[in-house]
Parts: sequence; C-alpha cells; structure tokens
Amino acid sequence: MFVSGHMPEASASFDEELKVVLDFCKKNNLKVILDVNKQKLIELEEKNLIDDIDTIRLDYGFTKEEILSYQNKKFNIQLNASTIKNDLIEYLEANNANLSKYSLSHNFFPKPYTGLSYEEIKKRNDYYHSKGFKVMTYMPSFVNK
Repeated sequence: MFVSGHMPEASASFDEELKVVLDFCKKNNLKVILDVNKQKLIELEEKNLIDDIDTIRLDYGFTKEEILSYQNKKFNIQLNASTIKNDLIEYLEANNANLSKYSLSHNFFPKPYTGLSYEEIKKRNDYYHSKGFKVMTYMPSFVNK
C-alpha cells in the first residue's frame, strides 16, 4: 500500500488516519510504502509511527549521508527514480551501501506532464537495473487523487 505522507492537502488528522491504515495492513499482511519529506519523517519517528512501515520513500530534503545512514534503520529505502541523480547512486556504491535495502520508483507512468518521455524512463531504468535496483512505477487514478 502506497501512502503519501506530505501532500499539501493532507488533513490535520493524518497521523490518526495513518494508524488506521497501518493496523489494517498489519492485519491483512500488506506492506506499506510511505512517501515522506525530511520534516515529516522526523515527525513520524518522534511519534513512533514508522515501526510498522516496510519502506520509506524519501522524496526531498535528504542529504546523501542521511540516505546512506537510513540503511541501518528497520525500514527499507525507496528513492524517486524520476528525479534521482546518478551521483547519489555512485555515492552509495562508493560507500559500500547495502543496495538490497534500496529500491526506486517513478511517480507516474510516462506522460507529457511528468516531464519524462518513454525513452528517458527506459534509459534510466536500464541504468538502475544494471546497478541491481528494483524499479517500480506508481500510476495515478483516473477518478481520484
């Protein structure tokens, strides 16, 4: 289950809603990927709300050093395949990162409004796969957010 933890339109009751989702997923043996910015991750860690989250998708605000250090946490790390720069991957490799803790995901299936063409997605994915990363794509709903 993919949950965005930093949408501008998120309600004030997000933390309570997240608890409901986490309980549901735990009862039904579903894994949760939580998309967060740095500030939201800090807030959720302080509230002990990430213990049942399988993967944290680091969206923005994280340094290379922080991204590397998160591999020592309980959760897996997912990076934005649409915006990641090769120098981060090279940094992880140069610092002997445990790449099995990392995956990548694109925001949307290639469409004109994402700014990436099919060819660019394929080029990036070929590179990511050559490094041993799993790569996913999240496709938006046609009827809701």
